[in-house]
Amino acid sequence: MLRSLKISRLVALALVIIAGSGCGKSIPQTTHPKGTEPLVSPSHTPSIPEHEPTVAEDEGEDLVEPSEVDAYEGWAIYVNEEHGFSFHFPDTWKIMEYEGEPFISLKQGDLEFIIGVKHRSEDTNIFISRTESLEQMSEAIFLGQVVPRMVWIQDTRVLAVRYGEPVGTLEGGEIEADNLVFTLSLWEFGEDWPNTANISTDVQFEVDQIVSSFELNE
Repeated sequence: MLRSLKISRLVALALVIIAGSGCGKSIPQTTHPKGTEPLVSPSHTPSIPEHEPTVAEDEGEDLVEPSEVDAYEGWAIYVNEEHGFSFHFPDTWKIMEYEGEPFISLKQGDLEFIIGVKHRSEDTNIFISRTESLEQMSEAIFLGQVVPRMVWIQDTRVLAVRYGEPVGTLEGGEIEADNLVFTLSLWEFGEDWPNTANISTDVQFEVDQIVSSFELNE
């Protein structure tokens, strides 16, 4: 009986050895057409960041708002205390006041931007010079109002620009603001100016900026 037990053990051991001999065979590897390989190998475990991402918390600090751009930085300012208004202008223009006259002007060579002003109760003429024709060319902002830009054109040359609804072709227009009445006009007065004047678009744009800088003083 002891002999039979030994034989049985030997047979079992032999079967284990035979079965295990198949483990040494190579296992076919899965191949992928070129360009279709998986981005992450099945055996690859993605690394975990050492520090978890955090969400920024509001710590109650004051936010700094972007500073407003000063469109008139470096410009001078004119203040009219009698009528209570002011405006900005580049230092390339010279301010002119006329004693006893209801006009202020800015001059640059032959160019002249003329401002007429009076109180509503005054019976004073604040129109300057005359235009033979006027046509609207865009608009401008004056004391919070959108006002038309009326242009005198002759042979494609711009001889003058008036602001506001025209009272008439010759005089141009008036603009009312609070208890004041204004006339605004741009000219190029030179020798034989009706035949030579031609106000450039750059000058017109700059004067539009001056017009938009007007403020009523408290």
